Amino acid sequence: MNGYSGFGNEGLAYWHAQGGQEVDFIIKEKAAVEVKAARRASPRDMKGLKALMEEGLMEKCILVCREDHPQLLDNGILILPYRDFLSDLWSGRIV
Repeated sequence: MNGYSGFGNEGLAYWHAQGGQEVDFIIKEKAAVEVKAARRASPRDMKGLKALMEEGLMEKCILVCREDHPQLLDNGILILPYRDFLSDLWSGRIV
């Protein structure tokens, strides 16, 4: 069973699946955000995002890490450097 667990009325939650996949943040049920401290994104870092994409519920799936440049992968996952993510979040471009 898949499920959301919310953090109050702020439109912020996390997602987890029975198979163990999880995503750190679901923002207003529109964007799924996984945060990693890694310098480079790896397929392992995106397992939860890929699983959630299969559910077809999110408009955006984003991996935030310490990459140097944004990348849009063929599978639709957007890799954002943390500084770009924060700038986009505060300017309203994430949701």
